[in-house]
Amino acid sequence: LIPIEIIGSRLAERNLTESGKINQSLYRDLLIAAYEDDVITDMERKLLNSSARQLGINSTIAKGLEQEIIEQREGMTGRTESE
Repeated sequence: LIPIEIIGSRLAERNLTESGKINQSLYRDLLIAAYEDDVITDMERKLLNSSARQLGINSTIAKGLEQEIIEQREGMTGRTESE
């Protein structure tokens, strides 16, 4: 019985990990859409915060994902200016 419980636990962890990755991907897409005009309005911020909670993304991870998007956008802007 113990090996079965271990296997079940590992499968559950794997599914939670996959689910977390999917949720983070969804949140990243929301961030990209919100940053299209380079401005996050109060309403967009509320929607992002609410979405992160609903997707089970804690504030530390949400901030990290947002920082990634900001850095990507800055990198794209930098390339455009140098061309």
